[in-house]
Amino acid sequence: MHRPDPPRPIPRTGDWRDARPASDTEVQAAGARDVPAWRLVWVRRAAGWRPGLLTAWRRVPAGYWAAYVIWGPGEGERGWLKYKGAAIVPAACPDDTLGTGTRTGVAR
Repeated sequence: MHRPDPPRPIPRTGDWRDARPASDTEVQAAGARDVPAWRLVWVRRAAGWRPGLLTAWRRVPAGYWAAYVIWGPGEGERGWLKYKGAAIVPAACPDDTLGTGTRTGVAR
């Protein structure tokens, strides 16, 4: 099985953070208008990159996108995360060698 390499480290800046959980209140306020997406991603959690599966997008009224990501088998290793392009990145796949996400699963 092909396992893509994790993204290169991004230099730390003043506002750099790991992927953070989206507010339950804001996610619920968005209703059930999920945009389905099945995309392998790298998610930055606990100061490290973890492979994950992004299964849905949701536009939150606060003005950001939330992504439902599963990054481990445990109950605490899945959930709605605030989307920041630097903390959740597409994994390169054989049909998408640049990891651009142009084939499926990208919120617009």
